[in-house]
Amino acid sequence: ALCAGCNLTAYAIEFATFAIYFKQVHKWNEAKLAGVAQTAGDLMAAVSMQVIPVLIGSRYNRDEAGCLRRFFHNIMSQPYYLSFALATWVIFHIGLCCPVLALAIVAQVFMGTTYVYASKWISDMNTFYSMGDSTVFLSIQVVCRNAEALGGAVAGIISVWLFTLDPLAPFFFAAALSGLIFLIYTVGFCGRLGF
Repeated sequence: ALCAGCNLTAYAIEFATFAIYFKQVHKWNEAKLAGVAQTAGDLMAAVSMQVIPVLIGSRYNRDEAGCLRRFFHNIMSQPYYLSFALATWVIFHIGLCCPVLALAIVAQVFMGTTYVYASKWISDMNTFYSMGDSTVFLSIQVVCRNAEALGGAVAGIISVWLFTLDPLAPFFFAAALSGLIFLIYTVGFCGRLGF
């Protein structure tokens, strides 16, 4: 639920302020292109979810894998793939603050990808921890949806207010929140499961 709330909060902050941010800070007046950029990340995630499993395959042997491949496998597996998603929220929100418009747009596009992947991984974790019990799964999903609703409400209120103080403030707030949740989540699982 912690990751679900943070995922929606980080995305909603970006979604609520990116167009006005690009217009005021970067003098970019192309609303249609900004919308296309917003959607591109979501579509990129949908396509990559279908393509990457085919390209990578499921052949992984811990004993035969090198150090780098083991690390990558651990980061992209339960439960640490959500740590990876939280870390990318930090990176992309800071990237959005970049004074170079092209880099800020790239960060903004990849935020859509992060949101889609994190949402999928949260659902996968809920399935895993429900252990096949549909009642438990639905209970976990309800908690996650409530966390998302709270995150969306917080983002809606805070993002616009922070933007009036400083156009970069909402993105730094989202990066700090994601960083804090990253630490809590990752340290919690490392302490419980190891890495």
